[in-house]
Amino acid sequence: LLLRSELALAAGNLAEAQAHAQAVIAIDPLQPKALMIITRALQAAGKSVEALEALDKALEQTGSVPLPLRLEKARLLHDAHGARAALQALDELKQEYPQDASLLALQAEYLNEAGETEAAARAAQEALHSFAQEDSASGDQLFQLHFLVGRLLGQAGQLDQEGRQVPLPLR
Repeated sequence: LLLRSELALAAGNLAEAQAHAQAVIAIDPLQPKALMIITRALQAAGKSVEALEALDKALEQTGSVPLPLRLEKARLLHDAHGARAALQALDELKQEYPQDASLLALQAEYLNEAGETEAAARAAQEALHSFAQEDSASGDQLFQLHFLVGRLLGQAGQLDQEGRQVPLPLR
């Protein structure tokens, strides 16, 4: 059922994805992947506020919420209420997971959107450093982070003549 829901979501069959994920939830009410699929299907249907409410309702039933679901909540907050709301949630998460690469990458993206370019560049550099230590990033994630760092440092005039990065001090 979980695989069917993932495939339906990837194919854009949102109702089918939700139906299969709901069947998984009937068996295991706190199955993280099923909860994620339900929220992503609602989000893809343009129902970010409804997705956030559904995720909050499901998370109220558990004491321990895995980081991927908490990051999903931050993404939904971003879609429903903007970058500042998501950054507040990410700041709270960063207290628990200060070196998590996925969290830092998302924080860099939202800081950039909020116009905090120097903080965004630092967060992106920290994410790159964490991904290097974890060896867990996809090529696309690394490309996006390198591109973000280069663009932000270029805008700030912190690239030398040959395009090498002038390192910002990490926090």
